[in-house]
Amino acid sequence: PPTYAPRCPGPETRPTPDAAARPRIRFPSAGDVYYLDADLRRRFQTMPLEVDMAHSPARVEWLVDGKVVARPAYPYSARWRLQAGVHQVTVRIPGGVTSAAVRIEVR
Repeated sequence: PPTYAPRCPGPETRPTPDAAARPRIRFPSAGDVYYLDADLRRRFQTMPLEVDMAHSPARVEWLVDGKVVARPAYPYSARWRLQAGVHQVTVRIPGGVTSAAVRIEVR
């Protein structure tokens, strides 16, 4: 129809084919803040990396601050050892398609 109900998504809210093909980071969430524990060994202070995707490549690349930190196969989950600072997390699939960056902070 030419008009839509206020809560009904119109054609402008439907994902484009390119947006649907991009991976979406499920975890961590943008703005998350993590704290290092002085009593726990650093090797045990990790954060899970999880992604949702519309298709199934053989592997993905997890990047933190532009550096590859893991190349897992399905289900594409990995763990990253926490490091103090502000970080950008992304995931890249074959062909160079990259997720939106997620900014986190570790204190």
